[in-house]
Amino acid sequence: MNKFDKFAEFVWKINGICLLIGIIVCFLAIFGGLIFEGVRFFNRSDTTESLVQNKKVSKDQNEKDKIFYGNAFIVQSSPYIVIPIFKGKKNTERDLTSSYKNETSNLINYFFINKLKNEQKKLFKFEVSILDSDIDNRYASNVNSQCLANTIIYKVVTNDSNRDGHLNNKDYSFLFLSNLNGGALRSLTPENKYIDYFKSDCTDNKLIVGLHDNNDNSEIIIYDLKTFKPLEYNLK
Repeated sequence: MNKFDKFAEFVWKINGICLLIGIIVCFLAIFGGLIFEGVRFFNRSDTTESLVQNKKVSKDQNEKDKIFYGNAFIVQSSPYIVIPIFKGKKNTERDLTSSYKNETSNLINYFFINKLKNEQKKLFKFEVSILDSDIDNRYASNVNSQCLANTIIYKVVTNDSNRDGHLNNKDYSFLFLSNLNGGALRSLTPENKYIDYFKSDCTDNKLIVGLHDNNDNSEIIIYDLKTFKPLEYNLK
């Protein structure tokens, strides 16, 4: 075999090796492309599902954060109109003036409007959770009684005491009093307590409040409606 034949054989071997390498590279490129597209497909599916979930969460959060107003009503024997302020999902099937405890929204404040003057104000300067009140005549004996004729009572949660991210009846509550225009607002009951109920006894000019603490120790506080001095009774 002369030099030319050896050189030709060498060239053929090199071409064969290059061809083999090219085939391997093409195979790897095709296989890698298939893997890449597969990963993209599944990631796209996950992303789409994630976007759908995020939109749902965002929509639910928007509904939870939505502010709306209940039906206006008139405080008896006064020029004031009161409008409840709710936060959450509006439920048109319920009475928006008197439903405090529900699964879709929370009563967070009141608007007081003087129908004879250009005056309006919110009861609280910050967001609270109003669990109960005698403002809408649910407790007509309280509203119409002479000893509470100029006073409105509210059972209110002002802070997230159990730190679960919600203001509700699982947090400590307070009893607040105001006059008929929402002014002279004051807290009446002690801290770190849960208000169970409140009742007026106008025969003796008293306000009776039932409470309990974290250890389920119950007590009754009787307030004199003239001086608001308390008499406390531990129920053991």
